[in-house]
Amino acid sequence: MRCIGSRLTSPTNGEKVNAALEKLKEAFGKAYKFPLTEIISLPDNLVPLYPERGEDNYFFYSPTAEESQFPPYRAQGEIDIFLKLAPQGYFQVGFCGHGVISYAFYYARVDSWSKIFFRLPYGGVYMDNKIEGERGRRFLTNYFQFEERRIKDKAKGITAVDSMEEGYYRVSMSENKEIELKESVYRDGDFNRHFKEIC
Repeated sequence: MRCIGSRLTSPTNGEKVNAALEKLKEAFGKAYKFPLTEIISLPDNLVPLYPERGEDNYFFYSPTAEESQFPPYRAQGEIDIFLKLAPQGYFQVGFCGHGVISYAFYYARVDSWSKIFFRLPYGGVYMDNKIEGERGRRFLTNYFQFEERRIKDKAKGITAVDSMEEGYYRVSMSENKEIELKESVYRDGDFNRHFKEIC
């Protein structure tokens, strides 16, 4: 559902968006046991997926995402479209799902250096959310450490996709070499093991 920009400009709606973002941060902390903003920098002017829900929003995306062809990208079948078409500046974050089974935490961004799409299982009725929370915490903390400490200064860019235990990674190295991994890192979260050539 597209959000009409003018609905976000009034102080009342702005306060509702801020309150909803705080609820997202609380939900993330409850799921993964550390603060969302410890690893993810949230852009300004995020748009809620369902503005009519007021504070009861747990999924947000950037105005750039709103203007792209398929905002936001949430389904497994949309990942290839995301990789091809999502514009620079695209950003989305939050919890969302289809029904009671396919539920996940989403993080996606596109900038001049990276194209990232994470869809991590959490919140479904038939999931063991304690286990998924532990896996998600390990995966997210290890990924952002890997990105910042291991490849930020060595690589020209990265594409990273991990979605419901299917994965694809491509790291373009400064010496005109590409390192590819066609599997998920979600379960063990061990980026050092999967990317020994870099680490």
